[in-house]
Amino acid sequence: MYKYMISVICIAYNQERYIKQTLDGILMQKIDCPYELLISDDASTDHTADIIREYEKAYPDIIKAFYYKENQYSQGKSSIDMLYSKAQGKYIAICEGDDFWIDENKLKLQLNFMENHPDTSICVHSAYNCYEDGVIMSNLFRAAKQNQYFSTGKVMEKWLFPTASFFVKSDYVRNIPFEKDAPCGDYPLVVNAALNGKVYYMDRPMSVYRRMSAYSISSSINKDTNKKHLYYLGVLKLMRRIDEYTKKEYHKSINIYAQKIMFDLLRSEGNIEEIRKNRYYIKASLIDKFKIFLGFKCPNFVSIGRRIIYKYKYFIACIYMRRFRRYKNIYRLKN
Repeated sequence: MYKYMISVICIAYNQERYIKQTLDGILMQKIDCPYELLISDDASTDHTADIIREYEKAYPDIIKAFYYKENQYSQGKSSIDMLYSKAQGKYIAICEGDDFWIDENKLKLQLNFMENHPDTSICVHSAYNCYEDGVIMSNLFRAAKQNQYFSTGKVMEKWLFPTASFFVKSDYVRNIPFEKDAPCGDYPLVVNAALNGKVYYMDRPMSVYRRMSAYSISSSINKDTNKKHLYYLGVLKLMRRIDEYTKKEYHKSINIYAQKIMFDLLRSEGNIEEIRKNRYYIKASLIDKFKIFLGFKCPNFVSIGRRIIYKYKYFIACIYMRRFRRYKNIYRLKN
């Protein structure tokens, strides 16, 4: 028996710049059923905990906050697992402290779909991208251009869905059989949900994914080559455990993702000679070898290039259309 229909889970660490936006996006939800918000502060050294306490006092019937005196992540512990164990909702929605929701009907839409489709284990959606400077990009974190179900194999092939879009049956977030010592928790969660039901995707951007935010895991590992190396090795171990657990039923799909992780691992390697000796590098195509070499020599080239393109893509498109006269009618219409 569940006390609430929905438990919203939020973890935060040194996110005083973002946490208000995160909490406001959760609390603005228009939904008739009771829900709870469980949030943990992982021993922040800024004012994140103070901001959470203010919201906790203002919404005592909704917010249940937990404050750590010692950082759990640095000790190899997961504060989000503690929140899962405390959650009393039939469904779990996730929004980490640097992401935020922008659609007041997000929870209502996902709840209605899940209630009307009991064979669905998780419902996800698209999101906008946002970088550290706070500018929301026009491109979407988008798995498809229409609402659809995703097969278990497709879910395993690559990272498709933003974590802030997760709306999952609470039974599938606890005691995930292959999650032990995994460096990330969102991928094994969505895989476990896919193995136990259907994965439904809504092509509606209802949240914002903040890329490379300060103190995020991705930002942390990108600043430290050794951490990045250990992270990728951990993900590869996770891939092997999933492959063993499923008795190699999805081996082809898992291998597609594992190969991408291996290329990322090679790019993080500090010695180009060691990279060239690696069996994955030897078997790679010329294009993949070039990507690995470029990632080694210019680790920030790809991310910087993408940001420039996303920011000025309309300007670039206009130049392209003018030069080649292929879409001159569309160009005139826009201008």
